[in-house]
Amino acid sequence: MTRYDDPAGRRRPRRPRLATSPLLLVVAGLVVAGPVVAFFTPAVLPGVLNDARSRVPWFPEPGCAVTVIEVVAPPEVVGAVRTAVAGVRGRKLPDGTCAQVRVRDQVPSDTVGGSEVLPPGRAPHVWISDSSLWAGRVRSWRLTGAGSFGSTPVVLVTNPATRAASGWGTAAPSWLAALDGTHPL
Repeated sequence: MTRYDDPAGRRRPRRPRLATSPLLLVVAGLVVAGPVVAFFTPAVLPGVLNDARSRVPWFPEPGCAVTVIEVVAPPEVVGAVRTAVAGVRGRKLPDGTCAQVRVRDQVPSDTVGGSEVLPPGRAPHVWISDSSLWAGRVRSWRLTGAGSFGSTPVVLVTNPATRAASGWGTAAPSWLAALDGTHPL
């Protein structure tokens, strides 16, 4: 009978082996020590440090104060916005600080709703909306339009039978003729 067996023949639960504890301590030490060493010794690990800075937005350059730039964009385009601003992260600004860009997704109606209850100091620095019409609904934040960086074409399509029945003949109708309400669509 071993020391783990009891007289009734049942096995008692085993304790974890001590051999796993030192291994866990070594792994935990590497996880903690790696970033600390990389942060305090940039000359030793320049490639690792630069790679970490480019991939981790909260990893600023040593000695560079951070200016946070909040960007709000619709969920449909937030991935493209994050890709577009990736090159700005960590870049030195004219005041000597480094840019830290935080992009979050928010539907425009929520941004407009937030503008009604949040003070102007809580407004995002950059708001990318999916329509220029949303900006007109914001009353308490002072907005400055910077223009559009994209557009969506609207296309009206019909078949020859509908075009003939509507009296448009063989030429394409103008938008006004197509949408004036005199022809069913």
